[in-house]
Amino acid sequence: MAMDKPSPHLLLLLAAVGISALLVSSDFAPESASTFSEAARSSNVIKVICTVQSLKSGPNGWTLRLTDGQGSTVGAFLVNASGPPPAVGSIIEAAGSFNDAKDFFFVQGFEQVYAPDASRASG
Repeated sequence: MAMDKPSPHLLLLLAAVGISALLVSSDFAPESASTFSEAARSSNVIKVICTVQSLKSGPNGWTLRLTDGQGSTVGAFLVNASGPPPAVGSIIEAAGSFNDAKDFFFVQGFEQVYAPDASRASG
């Protein structure tokens, strides 16, 4: 009895499940940085607390403008698969990495630290 070859989609799914299991079982904790310039010196995934200045939707995700505690601003990208984006004015702890030119931050995930109160903003 001959076995069918597994489909590429099945192999991709199995690889994703395996990588996810490794991440869950490992002690994955990104480094932290207090500013984007400090984060840019690392080639690893790094966490930075920042404020969302602007947000623009695109076909594959959101383009953001983020500002750190020192006032440095950087362009960033958050993919759609990460869930809903943070609101403008939110303070987030963004985990991600910089591109090779160190001028654009790719957000792999974020945790909301502060969300603006919509009722106070309107009144």
